[in-house]
Amino acid sequence: EGLKPMRRNFVHLTTSVEEALETAKRKSKDVVVLKVDVNKLRSLGYSVKRAGKSVYVVEYVPPSCLEVLT
Repeated sequence: EGLKPMRRNFVHLTTSVEEALETAKRKSKDVVVLKVDVNKLRSLGYSVKRAGKSVYVVEYVPPSCLEVLT
């Protein structure tokens, strides 16, 4: 299904694997880190906006733009 914002307005992304792991482990000990192909995401017409030092937001990430890292 891709990544959906769920109870938020946007999907939140980070440029840091370490930050992704730290954030995910607040909710669960069993986590998966996904790599987002931002170039492909933009080529599909999605707007990726900066929301912080290493945080970006987008409305949705389709499965074709995702790769499992861990």
